[in-house]
Amino acid sequence: MATPYRFITAALLLICAVSVSFSQDEDGERGRKRVEDYRRMKLIETLNLNEEQSIRFFAREKDFRHQEKGLTEQRQASIDRLRQLSGGSAGDADIVKELQTLASVNADILAKRRDYLLSLKDIITMKQIAQLVVFDDSFARELKRLLQNAGKRPLFRR
Repeated sequence: MATPYRFITAALLLICAVSVSFSQDEDGERGRKRVEDYRRMKLIETLNLNEEQSIRFFAREKDFRHQEKGLTEQRQASIDRLRQLSGGSAGDADIVKELQTLASVNADILAKRRDYLLSLKDIITMKQIAQLVVFDDSFARELKRLLQNAGKRPLFRR
């Protein structure tokens, strides 16, 4: 069981890693890597993965993230086309066609995520898959909150 001290220390490390990395590295690549490394560490702890499970899990996740990235790029391209169509003199038929494309890509993203989660059954239990879904949601919310708050006030006073 995690002690409050470990949680506070981990949270402070995450805040420092994100703030320092984003301020030092213009494109944020180093910051993203540190956040991803922290996520992996917390995920191994949360799911109680052994070494073999970790290797297999993260290899499968890497493949999924690659596929997801391609679909996310398609989604963004569709949104960009809708932005152009809505600002110009496009007809309703063109807009409907692009909305259908966007809906299709969104459905593909959801289907890929479902397939990925179900594919994990040979590595982790269904309970662990449920914990993964909850973890990912909580982690994303916390990261978003930290990044929003980082821009509002300094982390350290001088």
